[in-house]
Amino acid sequence: MNTLPPGAQEIPHAALEARARIFGEHSSAACALKEADARVEAGEEVSFFDVGDTILVRPRPTMPKTPRPLAGQPYRLPQREPVTAARVAPLVAGLGPGWKDCAQAQPWQDCHSALRYVVYSPSYIGTLLVCRFDLFSQARWWHEGMQVGISGVTHWRLADEDDQDFAELDCLPVVTPPEAEALARLLHWWGWYRQYKGFDDRE
Repeated sequence: MNTLPPGAQEIPHAALEARARIFGEHSSAACALKEADARVEAGEEVSFFDVGDTILVRPRPTMPKTPRPLAGQPYRLPQREPVTAARVAPLVAGLGPGWKDCAQAQPWQDCHSALRYVVYSPSYIGTLLVCRFDLFSQARWWHEGMQVGISGVTHWRLADEDDQDFAELDCLPVVTPPEAEALARLLHWWGWYRQYKGFDDRE
């Protein structure tokens, strides 16, 4: 439910961080920040509201109900849902298949490096590499097999199950332009996320 109680006042993120530093990690301010971080990384934009001794984060997440076992039957954990681009980074998946130009967009919403990508860097002549996207590293692209960051990446695409590491490149990648509205949504989220996290503009 997103209805705010009477007298609720919106609080800037910086002011809430200051409260958390003053009152400690168990304060309502610190708890609100933890909740907000998780929701921001899932692609939401949140606001904070002071309602006295409580800090509200809006919109509130919808918590799934835990299934109850039938009488006389043991409880079984629900099956783990597969890690897909649509679940982990829907704004990235929204760009569509095909090669993307790093100068235009990168998979910023994949904050936890959960997805695999095929990347092209002129430094690795004629070879395609399967990497993870590391938002918080300077190189941005991490090759798990070589345990190195891949610099100079100019093109990327979401990897398929059949994509092989160190595949030979037949021709230079041809960019598939993303749908304009999908690109705008990702760029808007990235600008807001940088501001929320206090990142410098490194693009």
